Order: sequence, then C-alpha cells, then structure tokens
Amino acid sequence: MKKTGLLICFILAIQMLNAQAFVNLGLGMSLSKGNLTKLQNSYSSYKTHIRNIFPNDPFEDNGNWKNTQFVPHFAVQAGFSGDDFYTAFAWHTASFKQELELKRQSGYGRKFVWLENRNELMIDIGYGSKKVNVFGTIGANFGNHTMASYQIYPDGTLSIGNEFTFNGLYKGFDAGMNYGLGFQYKFNKRINAEMRFYLSSDKLIGEPDEFVAYADNSFSRVPGTNQLPQDYTKPQTLDNEVLVGVRRTYLQFTLSYNILPKL
Repeated sequence: MKKTGLLICFILAIQMLNAQAFVNLGLGMSLSKGNLTKLQNSYSSYKTHIRNIFPNDPFEDNGNWKNTQFVPHFAVQAGFSGDDFYTAFAWHTASFKQELELKRQSGYGRKFVWLENRNELMIDIGYGSKKVNVFGTIGANFGNHTMASYQIYPDGTLSIGNEFTFNGLYKGFDAGMNYGLGFQYKFNKRINAEMRFYLSSDKLIGEPDEFVAYADNSFSRVPGTNQLPQDYTKPQTLDNEVLVGVRRTYLQFTLSYNILPKL
C-alpha cells in the first residue's frame, strides 16, 4: 500500500514537471439557488404577528426571501495543466444580499436586510490539454451571515436602536463541504473561460445538526432577546431562533487571466 502511494506521488510529480503552471485571476457571474427555508418561515411568522397585533393597520404583502439569485463573483486559481493532467486550487467568493420592507398603512413598519458573504475553496483534479481542461472538484466553504432589522417610522427614518426588541444586527458564521464538476477552455496562454456546477452544503463531514444561530450580542439588548426569532408569534427566547446555514447549488461562468510573468 505504501509503495503504491509513493508510485502515485512519483507519477504526479513527473506530470507536474511537464505541465504548464498558472495563476489565474477571474471575474464572473454565479447563478445560485440557496435553501432559505428557515429565513422564509421566520419572515412569514413576522407577517402573521403584525396582522395579529395591528388588525386595523394593514400592509401590502411583499412576498418572501428569494431562493435564486444571479450575482458577480471573484476567483483565484493556481495549479498545473499538461497533457492528460490537470490540478488546481481555487477560491471563489460572492455576496448574496436581499432586502424586504413591510410598511403598514400608518407609515410604521420594519425593514430587513440580509447579507451572506460566501467563500468557496476547492481542489480541482482531472484531464488537461493545450486547449481544454475537464475536472472534478471537492472542497469546503465558509461564510458570514448578517440580518439587520430596522424599525421604520412614518417620516422614513430607520432605527436599529434598542427601543424595540426586534431591532438588531444579527450575525452568524457557517461552513460546509463542496462537490462538483468543471470545464475550462483556453483561448491562449493568458485568457481562459470556465464553467462550474457544484453543490455547496451547510455542513462539514461528520458535523451534527446546525447549532449556530443569528445573534446580536450587543450589551444594550435585553437578556434572552439576542437571537433572530424563528417564530415571531411566540415569546422571544433562546430556543426560538433562526439557525445559520444555507445549502447552495451553483452554475458559474468565469473569465480569467493568467498573471504568471513567463509562459
């Protein structure tokens, strides 16, 4: 077994010596579908809560958080490409932002701003040639999630202060695994285009169920109200919380430039 492993490493080393090194910087677009069920259920409960406590102050229903977004991304990729051989390390980063505003007839209301800054780290291994690379990819992702909740006043003023317990800047962090496929076409030694499709989970290998919640840990908050409520119709407690974590699928197109000085 040890000899087999050494042989594989030797073969890979020989292939890398005969391959062309590259460091690509790229820009592109990501079509991504995320599972926002937890946030969607939370917002639906907020609308129910407002209907219950302000029956004579109606609002226009403005839908819910969208699962699918089309956003720009930045990519860095470094590796080797040769005859029948391709390997690389890749980093893709993108931000997903949405806003929802629920304003009642009286002019009072609430504005939610959700932001997910996501980083995808991947190892690519596959077939390489002078013009085309085809590869499988595996890796991990990590990202910061933020939900800002503002009180809206009739004059248009927004407040995130502690005069209302639902006000706050709730934050969380999450990580998971990635799996997918990719295709790269090289126009020349400098410029290439790439397509990727991959799944980006919200759990690492062996990780149990989600346990990190959106939380505002500022000292001004009333104890026990730090978490973003999962159900606004129930008391705001430590057990009533939205857990961080968004599973995503990506279809990405990236146009890259190889910055190595000598090719």
